[in-house]
Amino acid sequence: MAFGPWMKMTTDAGLIVELGPFERDDVKQYVEGMQRLDVIKYFGGTGAAFTLTNEQEWYDGISKKQNDFYWGIWVGEGDERRLVGATSIKDIGPHAETQRNITQAVTGILIADQAYWGKGVASVAHKARTWYAFRQYGLVRLKSAVAQPNTASRRAIEKVGYTQVSVERNMLFVDGKYVHYDNFECLNPDEWSWKLWWGDDRPTRKSLEARKLTEAALEWADTHVRLS
Repeated sequence: MAFGPWMKMTTDAGLIVELGPFERDDVKQYVEGMQRLDVIKYFGGTGAAFTLTNEQEWYDGISKKQNDFYWGIWVGEGDERRLVGATSIKDIGPHAETQRNITQAVTGILIADQAYWGKGVASVAHKARTWYAFRQYGLVRLKSAVAQPNTASRRAIEKVGYTQVSVERNMLFVDGKYVHYDNFECLNPDEWSWKLWWGDDRPTRKSLEARKLTEAALEWADTHVRLS
């Protein structure tokens, strides 16, 4: 598994964004960003800067994963692609040993190149990744965690239908204080999956509202994402 297939789309501002595999040496393109505190302070929790060696060791590890999909986030620059970050669907497996047909995974994203913050790159990457997880791989549930001060990341996942389900206190120490994580879930809105997840229970109003957002994200991806 390890790497997901190429997916190509365009942001509202006209940037061409592609999610796709990347090579060990490609991480050179974004490693400078991994040495900036604004980029990494909510990533991993150590506050330590990453060197090229660190990133290549990380690459060596993920390339052997059997239950994960990783994509490099590439932005078109003329005739060239620039690797600006990465996103993933990790730990794919059953919700519980007694519910092996209810599959779930953990999602994550990092835009390491600050030049592409606020330009819609993360937004389209979230939509494409969610579309792949639900429409191409048939997962039932996605999970993610966001540090509470990281409001930009929170807004980005909420737009595709992630809802908060719990809080983990005191997970990081950032800017002189302890920081909590908000834990989120995103449910596959397709009828077969929705019924499988909820069973005889009544979905919450928050989940119903989130379902509409996820449906809208998938509809966008149906039109805008090109697999190659």
